Formats: sequence, structure tokens, C-alpha cells
Amino acid sequence: MSRSLKLCFFVSMLLISQVIPAQQPATTSERKVETTKTETPGAPSTKPKKESTNKDAAAKPKLTPDQLLAKQTLEAMEGPSRGLEAPMRSYTLLQIGSAYAASNPAKARILLQDAFSASLAVQDMDEPKQILQQEIFSALLPISQADVEERLTQAEPQARKRASAAIVKSYTEKKQFDRAMDVVQQMTSSGEFPYNAAVELLEAMPAEMSGEKQAMFASATASFRGHEHKEIVGLERDFTTVVQRFGASMPPKLALEAIDEILSQAKKNDQDVTFAVGGAGGSASFSSAYEYELFVLLPLLRTLDESGANRLLEENNALKITAQKYPKGLDSVNPPEPGKDPHPPMMMIGMGGGGGGGNQMSQEEGMRQEMQRRNDLIMKMAETDPTQAIAQATVLPLTISMFGVSPRASALQGIARLNAKKQPAAGRQAVAELRKTAMQLPLDDQEKFLASSAKLYLEMDDKDKAEDVVGEALKVAAKMLENDMNPDDPNKALKAWWPSTNAYRQMVDIETKISHPATAKLLQEIKDPDVRTVESINFARALLGQTPKLVRVMVNRKDMNMHMMNQND
Repeated sequence: MSRSLKLCFFVSMLLISQVIPAQQPATTSERKVETTKTETPGAPSTKPKKESTNKDAAAKPKLTPDQLLAKQTLEAMEGPSRGLEAPMRSYTLLQIGSAYAASNPAKARILLQDAFSASLAVQDMDEPKQILQQEIFSALLPISQADVEERLTQAEPQARKRASAAIVKSYTEKKQFDRAMDVVQQMTSSGEFPYNAAVELLEAMPAEMSGEKQAMFASATASFRGHEHKEIVGLERDFTTVVQRFGASMPPKLALEAIDEILSQAKKNDQDVTFAVGGAGGSASFSSAYEYELFVLLPLLRTLDESGANRLLEENNALKITAQKYPKGLDSVNPPEPGKDPHPPMMMIGMGGGGGGGNQMSQEEGMRQEMQRRNDLIMKMAETDPTQAIAQATVLPLTISMFGVSPRASALQGIARLNAKKQPAAGRQAVAELRKTAMQLPLDDQEKFLASSAKLYLEMDDKDKAEDVVGEALKVAAKMLENDMNPDDPNKALKAWWPSTNAYRQMVDIETKISHPATAKLLQEIKDPDVRTVESINFARALLGQTPKLVRVMVNRKDMNMHMMNQND
């Protein structure tokens, strides 16, 4: 046996021996339910299969040591995952199934089906339940669209809506317009018209289907009229987008009815919200949802009813100047590029715009711009004089109340990234300062910048220093886990999305690049068995090069609710 295969065997045995005994077995009833489901005649079997013959093995591509270790780890984690409570069972089976998607779609399909079944048993966790179902459908759709369609009626409304939109998109791309329209109709009958999904469908439908387009536009209008809309507008393609894009090709009476309904509902929207939009053509701000909606629809309204458009402008003096400056509405603010699909402008939304809020926002924006100006100067200096840039960065504020990140740590991180390859000595100096700065920050920020420091050391081919930083970061992760498990105020979010779980995940990703035995030892030392299982699966996915680009982090405590999507650098 080669040294690399011996290493695979050692690490996998260590993982199996340390992780499996720590898990709680599934209850008898849970096991019975799952067995009954998976052994239904005609359904894929989940019974262990016999080993491949030599002939079969020869036909398959040979696994690398990392791929073999990942496979062994995933196989070892499947049993413990099935023994977890429903929310974590759903999550871990989703992760294992996703890991198999490319190499073994049939196995991935079974695991994702089981992940969805587990999600149905999630109680008193509405948001995690719908997020899990969304992610399961997203992973299952490329493998078996039929499986997703079969489960839509069982899913939470938001998960059903997003998956249905993806199915509409799939049928649209295949030019199966009748099937796409059927899904749109099903979504409308069980909820509200899927405006976002319909935009691409209406765009793709050929001219000879003008009657079907009109029927769909009328259905969208009726659905919008039948629902109250208090949400913030403009965050995604909504009914306004449908009317703006396709109103000109509809019978004028139908288009005007749609515009009237949008403006009527916007006028009733009493949220204290301000809007600002910007693009290549300029920027504009609005003091209410009604003002914003009128600005967006005004160019179309002028072509359909110029006198009515002028009357509305007379009633809204604040909008007159903006409308004159941008006569084509959003297309003036953000001109569409020839030959490219139109994309929405950048939007900023402010809550509670009355009183002194605008002045406070202005002060905060001024501070943000000043920090950005100083950071830009330091980054420019870092290219020619990194030592001086480091000196300038170390006198930046450690924290500023309205900022999410430390100006000092962010600047040092930027200097290190610029110089990691071309001037490694300066890069190391910047990382050393970054490590010192990180330890003065709150735990979440400590972990973030220590993880960045370790990755930078790896980029500079210094595994020993990276290992040192991982050791420091693991102490921080352990403290974060204690906070998440605090019996007086525990984090009630799904464990897979705890800040501490994300901290351990980053260390697993980094340590996997340094030493597999050290990674196995790291996993041993995670106190919570559920988190340990999650991180063992993350280890396997890291071996397969499946590190996620975006990571969900959630906190649910007595006095704090937070939900973030973090970029995985």
C-alpha cells in the first residue's frame, strides 16, 4: 500500500472512530419511517450494494487519494447524519447528497429525497425549514426535475415559489412554453402570480403567441389586484417590472388598468421608506413607494395617456424635476446596453426617513467616504511602498460604530493581499500586524481576520505560520461555540449556521490544505457532536474542491436575530 493510501486509511479510520460513537442513534420510529419510504416498490433502493467486480472497477476512473478519503468520510458520516434530529438530519443529508451530485447522481438523488423528507418533520423553525427546502430543490433540480415537481405541493410556500420559478426557467430555456405556462398557472392558483419567473417567459415567447402573452399579463394584473403588497418594492422583478417591460405591447386598456392598480396600492403603502437609484446615467431619490413607482411607470403612462401622466405630475411637484432630468425613467438612470439583457439599477433603501434621519445618514455616509478615501490612498501606496502603507494602516481606527468591519484590519488585509506574491516580506509584515489587530476585535471579527491571515500564509507557501494561526483561530472558535451553547441564552438557530460552525468550517478548509491527520485531530476536538458531523462533511467537500462560495450564518437569541450570507474568500 502506498504512503498516500495509508494516510487515507489512517485519517478515515480516525474520523470513523471519533465521530460515529458520539452521535445519538435515530429513534426506532424514525428508522422505520425512513426504511418504509426508501424500500417502496419502484423507488431507488438504499440498501448497501455489493462491491464492484474487477471489470466494473476497471471501467471507472481511478480515485485520487483525496477523492478516496472524501468518499470514505462521506460514507462514514451518512449513518450519524441519519441519526440526527430532523433539522440537522435534513441539512447533513443535503450536504452529503450535494457532494455526490457530480460523481454519483443516483446516490445523490436518494440522499436529497431523504433530506427533503426530513425537512417535512422540522417543527417550530419556519425560516430554516423553507431555506432547507429551497437548497434541497436547488441541488435536486439538475438531477431530477420530476422529483422536484412531485414534491412541490408538500413544500413551504417560499421554497415552492422559488423552485417553481426555476422550473419555469428550465422549460423556457427548452422552449417548452406550454409547460412553462402550466407551471405559472399552478403557482398562481396556489398563491400569487410569479412575476419574476414570468419576465423571462414573456420575453422568450414568440410573436405568434401574443394571445397567450395577453392572457398571462391579464392573469398577473388580476393576481396583483387580489393581494395586498406592503413589502418594500424594487428588490426583485415584481409586477411593476412586468408592466414596465411588456405594457407597451398590450392593449392600452389592459396596460392602464395594471398601472392604476400599482399606483393605487403604492399610495396606500404607509411605510416610512426612502429610495435612491443609481446607474451609468445618474441617480435619483424618492420619498415614498408611490413616488418611485410613478417614476418607473411614467414613460409608459405618457405613451398610453399623456394627459393623465401630466395630471399625476402636477399632483407630485417633487417628482417633476426628476422626471424632466430622466424622461425615460429607469432607462435614463441606467441605460440598457445594446445586445444585453436589461439589468436593474443599484438601489438604496432607507427606513424611517423622517425627522433627523436624513442628516444622520448624511453624516454616516460622509464618514464612510472618508474611510474609503484613506483606504484607497493606502492601497495605492502599498503597491510602491508597502512598509509606509502598513504604518498608515496601523493608525486607522480599530472600529467605527456604523461600520461592519474594522477599517484598520481591512486595510492591513488589503496590503497583505497585494504583496503576498510580489513582495512576500512586506506581505508577512502586514499579516503579522493583522494578527495583532484581529485579537483586539470581537470574536466574530477575530475569527474572520485570523482565517484570512492563515490563507495569506498559505499563499506565501508558509504552512508553519498558517498552522500557528489555525491554532489561534481554533481557540476563538471554541469560545464562539461556548457562546452559541450558552445555557442561559442559547443560539436557537440551526446549528449548521451558527457563527461557531462557520468558524470551524473555515479552519477545516485551511487545515485540509496543510495536513489531513491534523484535520482529523481538529475534528476530534470539536465538543458538539452535531457540529463535528457537519465539519466532517465539510472536510470531505473540501477534499473534493467543493468549498462553498457563500456561507449562511444565523443567530437567534433573546435580544438578537441576525441572518447573513458571508463571502468565502
